[in-house]
Amino acid sequence: ARKSFASRGSPLYSVLPRLAAKCEPVSSVHPAPAPLKAGKSERVRPMTEAKMNQAPKVGLRELAVVLTPLLTLVLTLVALYSSMPPIEAAQRADLLQAVTPPHSLADMNLLRVVVARYAEGSQAKVAALISCTYMLMVMCAVPGATTLAFLSGAIFGVYRATLLLQFSITAGASLCYLVSRCFGRALALWLWPRKVLAFRSEVAKRRSNLLNYILFLRITPFVPNTFVNVVSPVVDIPFHLFAIGTCLGTLPNNFIAANMGLKLATVTSFAELYDYRVLMFGIAAGVVILVPTFLGAEAGKLLKEKGEAG
Repeated sequence: ARKSFASRGSPLYSVLPRLAAKCEPVSSVHPAPAPLKAGKSERVRPMTEAKMNQAPKVGLRELAVVLTPLLTLVLTLVALYSSMPPIEAAQRADLLQAVTPPHSLADMNLLRVVVARYAEGSQAKVAALISCTYMLMVMCAVPGATTLAFLSGAIFGVYRATLLLQFSITAGASLCYLVSRCFGRALALWLWPRKVLAFRSEVAKRRSNLLNYILFLRITPFVPNTFVNVVSPVVDIPFHLFAIGTCLGTLPNNFIAANMGLKLATVTSFAELYDYRVLMFGIAAGVVILVPTFLGAEAGKLLKEKGEAG
């Protein structure tokens, strides 16, 4: 009979047990993957806390996105200011008095009179100057843009001023979004750490109907616009939804501000600027803007539920 390869007399027979003892089982080296629990979703949340705290990479493209509109606005303001007719000494003193805080109703009317004199001969330049200043203030989160809104209504009338304000605030908020997307993450977390986490949680709950939520934030006065502009890219709100929600959601407030500015020359106190008819119109406009979006969201939910049931 042929001799076995690992017979009792062979030296290999004594070596095999020691080799087997040194080898680990295959299951310990490559453990089997744990089975997924039923009912658990594998989808990752759109914005985790680690991702939110992670600073984005800033390259030449991001710097160009931020610096190009900023330098364009600054150079446009310088060119417009240089092309304006010279200011008389008395008007210069009135202008400095009007823009020095604190602002009163008399200061607002003084500023209106000075700017209206300029607008008589160069209305387009004054409109461009107000628009660029408004965009720069919103982009850099500088307070005081409401004064320009009143001023626009006093000089250009309600409808033209509302269009001017709509364009300016949408462009300025969009530029603020881009700046915050590149550089504002650490600043937002430093200024409002708890508010940012709470806002992120609310956005995550409403991820399927973010446009409705942005419209609600813009129309209602519960959350400051500066906070929404700075924190929106931090919590991963898409830019197109942010821009559309800003353009539509700020329409009622801009219309009310333009109406108030139109009445500056005829009132003696800030309380008289509030007209209940204009306020009711603004509320009605907000409802008209909000209702179709909410109805569309509910219809989408019903169609989704029917599709899943089918």
